[in-house]
Amino acid sequence: MTASAERFKLVAAVQGEKRRHRSALNQQTSTLEDKVKKAETLTATQEMRIKHLETLRGKLDKRVEILEALLKSEREVAELKITRLTDQLQRDRPAHTVADVQ
Repeated sequence: MTASAERFKLVAAVQGEKRRHRSALNQQTSTLEDKVKKAETLTATQEMRIKHLETLRGKLDKRVEILEALLKSEREVAELKITRLTDQLQRDRPAHTVADVQ
């Protein structure tokens, strides 16, 4: 084999190896880019979910405040009614003496 033929084979082998290496790098790059896109999509989805949950939480907080105020009001009304009925019962009940009980 001549020197130029050896050189041609060597250059062809080096170029082939460079192509294979470039192809492998391109494939790795493509794989990593796909992973990045998936991660970005997942992040965007999670951010939307978080925002939605924060909105729901705000609405629920308002509902809880309203329900607590309503409960407090109903409790106050019930306490006033108990006081009124207790007073009325005390007025309407005949006075018992110790002799009446024996």
